[in-house]
Amino acid sequence: MNRFAKGIVKLKWLIILVVLGLTVFFGYQTKFLTINSDILSSLPDDDPAASLYKEIGTQFGGNDMGMIVLETDNVFKPEVLTHIKQITDSLKYTQGVSTVTSITNILDIKSTEEGIEIGKLVDDYNLPNKQSQLDSLKNYVFSKEMYKGAIVSEDGTASVVMFTLL
Repeated sequence: MNRFAKGIVKLKWLIILVVLGLTVFFGYQTKFLTINSDILSSLPDDDPAASLYKEIGTQFGGNDMGMIVLETDNVFKPEVLTHIKQITDSLKYTQGVSTVTSITNILDIKSTEEGIEIGKLVDDYNLPNKQSQLDSLKNYVFSKEMYKGAIVSEDGTASVVMFTLL
């Protein structure tokens, strides 16, 4: 062990130069480093699960999804709903985005005597701004499992804007 330590001390400048040279070489090589986050590209083309996933993406406008979470003290305020609508509209017209879903544009499905009725949860041209409308929306959202905890947090302090990329 003592001989090893003496050898290191004796060749210290050579060791420093080798380490420095390797650092420069590998540092330069990072210029050519690429990162591919597409997990499908690493799967074989004949993999049935990968093929199905690609087919679904083709049929429905993409598989890559993104999410923006807006945290606030209360989602059910006129200014918060307006801000969510602005984000939703901005993403809707962004190149490379195929679909956008938020509390301001999500479809609502209700059962009626005739069957079902499909409409918007919120009228995106006339957002609720009176306290009674906001309370009604809040109560309705929290009564539906498909919204509570999915599009609006269970405590009403966060909402998501989900989008699908092409």
